[in-house]
Amino acid sequence: MTIPQGRLKMSSAAGSFDFSAGDELFCIGYEDGVECGISDKPEQSENYTFHFVTNIPCPGTPEVEYEGQVYHTIQIFNQCWFKENLNVGTYPTYGDQSDNGIIEKYCYLSEDSCAKYGGIYQWHEAMQYSTQEGTQGICPPGWHLPTVSDWKILEGEADSLYGIGDPVWEWNVTWKGYNAGNNLKTAYGWHYDNHGIDLYGFSALPAGLRYLNGLYNESVGDRGYWWTSSPGGTSQEGQYFEMEDYVYQVGNGEAFQRYGMSVRCIKGEVYENPIELIFTAIHGYAHTWLDSVLIINLTTQGNEITLISPDTTLFLGQDLLFNYGDELLIIGYSADLQSAIQDYPDENDTIVFQFATNIPCPGTPVVEYEGHTYTTRQIYNHCWLTENLNVGFMISGDQEMADNGFIEKYCYNNELDSCYKYGGLYQWQEMMEYDNKERARGICPPGWHIPSDLEWKILEGSIDSLYRILDPEWDIAGFRGYDAGKKLKSTYGWFDNANGTDIFGFSGMPAGSFDSYGNTFDYITKSGCWWTSTEYDYGSAWSRILWYQENGINRDEYLYTSKDYGLGVRCLKDQ
Repeated sequence: MTIPQGRLKMSSAAGSFDFSAGDELFCIGYEDGVECGISDKPEQSENYTFHFVTNIPCPGTPEVEYEGQVYHTIQIFNQCWFKENLNVGTYPTYGDQSDNGIIEKYCYLSEDSCAKYGGIYQWHEAMQYSTQEGTQGICPPGWHLPTVSDWKILEGEADSLYGIGDPVWEWNVTWKGYNAGNNLKTAYGWHYDNHGIDLYGFSALPAGLRYLNGLYNESVGDRGYWWTSSPGGTSQEGQYFEMEDYVYQVGNGEAFQRYGMSVRCIKGEVYENPIELIFTAIHGYAHTWLDSVLIINLTTQGNEITLISPDTTLFLGQDLLFNYGDELLIIGYSADLQSAIQDYPDENDTIVFQFATNIPCPGTPVVEYEGHTYTTRQIYNHCWLTENLNVGFMISGDQEMADNGFIEKYCYNNELDSCYKYGGLYQWQEMMEYDNKERARGICPPGWHIPSDLEWKILEGSIDSLYRILDPEWDIAGFRGYDAGKKLKSTYGWFDNANGTDIFGFSGMPAGSFDSYGNTFDYITKSGCWWTSTEYDYGSAWSRILWYQENGINRDEYLYTSKDYGLGVRCLKDQ
């Protein structure tokens, strides 16, 4: 059994047990009442060595010189931590920290505070605009921002009562354990003499919390907060751990990423060996010439490289700045055609660009799902369903969809026949199956997912006659493009005979939408509306709208972005 949201698959069985590649394991060694833990996602045979020593400099790495600072290290059983909070970047910083190529930090009152407590960082700045757990972020090479799992191991090792893997660390309460906080806090510097005993040399200092208004609200000296590299429950939150002057335990929770907190680094490579990518191209089933390849690291926002044929091999981390888990946009060019792939490489791979379009997806011409048969269309490197999804039980428009274990749908004017003709209309959370992760499967068939805002942009740029992939046109909110909308519309069914050409086989039908606030169904035959899996903010998400009077496509940020609206759903095949 795999436990969701970053929790661990564990087994006490000897020999083999259920395991799938990518599962996260806790390996715990025991010696004379002492336990030592390792968190890993093994992909090959491994030998693990448990270290039962603690509160010594990390063997072989007693100090780390980084950006003009010297940091001491501390071995706490199998983990090697910095003994000090990270203090890197430029000061002063006013307002929010930004992705400008310069590490920025906040200091309480002055630079002297950073020298004492370390810098204070917003989550995205600490992560260097990656969202991958365990990323290097602002840590030195060979080190990374600890994950929630890393911190749970530290808690279990430091606590005198509750060990690694104890259910107490999974409780949905702020303060957990018995005395891990007291064992990790410094023996000085905490208000009212509520110091710790620093049993393991972690030397946690009360650097405080920078609030959204830029104030610290007397938290310095009272509390210490440390970001993890684990995202929170929404796209605007990150997970953190905390200690307070009068509390013996360690706390954790989720906070807005714009809060400012401390950073501790833990030893471990983001990736160890360069990943080799080989590029080739086909048109339908036949190989075709590939002129060039553009690879962009979207996570680092700007690092890119262009390969010109016949040089079509790339080593990530060597030829292009890359951290394990980074998101890449890879575009292949052949004559005047372009084909794009969105990928998160984690091993050597051959990437094949498909330059055919408006053909059934090779190997998957139809999909049987929940009693319906859907046809597919290959549009360059993406395989789309050609119909809106129609899955679930119909509920009337005066009812809210709920997380009740059943997929629910609206049908236009509460008529079931409308769902058979146009597909169902779904609120965003229902469509996502209450998983806010971009590109989630949601209510799509296995092996398919809800397309992201970027995947819609790739589709639009692939087919438009004027604006290509990556053109700034596609980043605009509202109607954009020259004729992409007309090319996606079906050749029938649109009001006032405003049909499209459907030259790519997408067959966008004018299914209308459901307004949950006015409790009305609107604009059938005049508009086709589809959700993306990308949130705009906490209460809204990006959508796409085709309108009978427009040849472009609306990337909507106003009218249909409320997650409570009912829109259509198209599914995209996993790559």
